[in-house]
Amino acid sequence: MDIAMLYEARPLLGFEATKAATLAALPGAQVLHFAGHGIQSLRLAPGDQDSSEEDRLLTAQEIAQLSLPNLRVVVLSACSTAKGEASRTEAPSSLARAFLISGATTVIGTLWPIDDSLPPEIFRSFHMHLKQGEDAATALRLALISYNDSMGQAGWDDIRTWASFQAIGS
Repeated sequence: MDIAMLYEARPLLGFEATKAATLAALPGAQVLHFAGHGIQSLRLAPGDQDSSEEDRLLTAQEIAQLSLPNLRVVVLSACSTAKGEASRTEAPSSLARAFLISGATTVIGTLWPIDDSLPPEIFRSFHMHLKQGEDAATALRLALISYNDSMGQAGWDDIRTWASFQAIGS
């Protein structure tokens, strides 16, 4: 099942996911699911052939300066998006913190690098639970339990596949 269909949304995929398109879509979004590359910034598609690497990056500092009061849940399925020290005086040290500063209620982030081939059924299950009214932390827990139970003991033993994901916020 396509995640975007659950929310009756049009996803930004591939070359459509430019920095400009992302910034235009964020203020109206209630749920953001980012799957890609990011640690201190989200690496997006080039706007055009003359785009510099800087034009492709949406940094934690830029995110923290946004006003996103409608954003209930952010999923950052990328490497180390929740890793960093909290600071009241300096720029946000993680993408997860940046989204919380911008107004997001809950962020699902990662504490270490994750495998690009992370099973998609984990997030399909997460979004189905979320859409059914569960809060983000409960939806994540239920999705991870379901995935690991389906894999048997091997699922629970493969801690690097699932334990990096953390729900931060309320």
